[in-house]
Amino acid sequence: MAINVGKANLVEQLELILSLRGSYSIVAIDTEFPGFIRDTPRNATEEERYNDVKHNVDNMHLIQLGVALFDEGGNTPWPGCCWQFNFSDFDPDVDTSSPDSIELLVQSGHDFQQNRRDGIDAQRCAYLVCVKLFCQPYSSKYITFHGLYDVAFVIKMITRARCPTP
Repeated sequence: MAINVGKANLVEQLELILSLRGSYSIVAIDTEFPGFIRDTPRNATEEERYNDVKHNVDNMHLIQLGVALFDEGGNTPWPGCCWQFNFSDFDPDVDTSSPDSIELLVQSGHDFQQNRRDGIDAQRCAYLVCVKLFCQPYSSKYITFHGLYDVAFVIKMITRARCPTP
């Protein structure tokens, strides 16, 4: 069962994750973001792909960070164990987004107004996530779902910087 993380239980859940990291060194991450405002054609060059990722990440807010922990055998701490860090930074009424993506997220159960009220400020969360999830002495392996987008959004959250210009 997914644990929804907001400002009320952020520190408690990050401490739980930290306590499990020694036994579960594989970290799967998945981000939810408000779609693609610039699509990349299949035959795009690497430079075009990067420029599209940069444009999308630089111009959008992270909605949610999903985290799951696994051991080397693929086991989780308990069945269905994962965390959904819900951020308060995105406002679908004013922030850049893809309307189709927002509709899909709403149909999937995302409550943007609840996130605005009870979610985590990404800047507050950045330091804690960095320290508790990424800056640990364990030999960690990271798995992503959206690949470069997941990595780019997490780096943006932690550093508060735009993607570098090539």
